[in-house]
Amino acid sequence: ASIDLARDLLQERGEELLDQAIRLAEEARERFRRVPGLGVVGLEIAERSPALLMHDPTKIVLSLAGTGADGQVVADALEQRGLQLEFADRDTFAPVITMGDTEETVDFLVTEIIAAIEAHRGEPRELIPITAWTLEPDTAMSPREAFFADHERVRAADAVGRIAAETAAPYPPGVPALAPGERIHATTLAALQAEARSGTRIAYCGDPMLETVLVVRE
Repeated sequence: ASIDLARDLLQERGEELLDQAIRLAEEARERFRRVPGLGVVGLEIAERSPALLMHDPTKIVLSLAGTGADGQVVADALEQRGLQLEFADRDTFAPVITMGDTEETVDFLVTEIIAAIEAHRGEPRELIPITAWTLEPDTAMSPREAFFADHERVRAADAVGRIAAETAAPYPPGVPALAPGERIHATTLAALQAEARSGTRIAYCGDPMLETVLVVRE
């Protein structure tokens, strides 16, 4: 029933509400751009990448590295104020703007985010050049073959060069950085361990801190 109601709303007022959401998101970006050190991803990506074709204008992606604030600490503070983010890790987070938002709700959202960043501002830091989202997979066997093969759990240092038998997905967004059948590289483990230490939940693996890894037995 809720899906039918949503479809009906989109048919009757979809263009109006979507236009409003896009406008509110851009106005929010303009306010965020005035915060010292805060990076804001916008349409300027068109100048650097064809990824513009995948850009959702209602999405607001913020980089906190230049503010020195920890994104997860900021997210926790916002949650106490009743605000849920779509995504948060140490350096990056994305608040949610939908077709149900109004001038008042977005003003509250932006005001609270800026206040939380200022309350937790610290020394600016460099962005980590290699993260769990910038890694190229190295497939050595099919996921099915790896899943049904004999397994053993080994220390992370001993897992380098071996074939993974489990999934490791930083969450959110929940996209696997390591999947069964992929050869494990030191950079992959280092990126996953860095995410885990920063407080990011690593889902679907037996050891969420990646001190050990399930691998195909040789």
